Amino acid sequence: MAIIRTPPADEHGPAHSRGMDLISRAVVVPALAGWLAALDGVVARLEAGGLVADVGCGYGAPTIAMAQGFTRSRFLGIDADDASVARARKAAAEAGVAGRVTFEVADAAGLPGGGYDLVTFVDCLHDLGDPVGALRRARQALAPGGSVLLVEHAGSERTEENLNPAGRFFYAASALVCTPNALAHGGAGLGTIPGEAGLRTVAAEAGFSQVSRVDVDAPLNILLQLRPLPPGARRRIMGR
Repeated sequence: MAIIRTPPADEHGPAHSRGMDLISRAVVVPALAGWLAALDGVVARLEAGGLVADVGCGYGAPTIAMAQGFTRSRFLGIDADDASVARARKAAAEAGVAGRVTFEVADAAGLPGGGYDLVTFVDCLHDLGDPVGALRRARQALAPGGSVLLVEHAGSERTEENLNPAGRFFYAASALVCTPNALAHGGAGLGTIPGEAGLRTVAAEAGFSQVSRVDVDAPLNILLQLRPLPPGARRRIMGR
């Protein structure tokens, strides 16, 4: 039996990257303001002037949309694909936000800097070989009181609950692109459809003690807000 190597996402070429950008523009960008508004305590921080990191930014459409909505905040988008980062930089300049938005080539587990009020993973965690490591690094990079917004495809960890048109699409896409991408980066990733239970498990392994389902109308997505235990609460638990 021949073994066909499926390349990681950064080797799929411009057609794949362009397709993902079109999906982001059609699905994510129009919903993003409502998603952020539903997060606990995030909008106030961004309106006052916060720092945001967008992991797996692609061509940068969601990152730029956030910058246009929160003009006092600064934004960093990272992606492993240098061609996508180059396109994102060009898009930021064309949108007039390059002074507050930067894009860098970086692995998710190597998120640079720190002090972030918000770190976003929009439909990308399941593509990573080491999702726990990526979330752990995001937790370490958060400012006190900061949050992670985790957006993943909707579905259940129970196969029989995914036997519907959306579930068939997610299984097909994951089998052809997402899971092979995780394997190409040296890890098993999250599998095909981890469901909310699987996402909560990964978040807990990364050190997030507060995981909340975000109440939004997003039939094809699960949104979770992840927050670590505040330092003061940790000391109380340990009896100090």
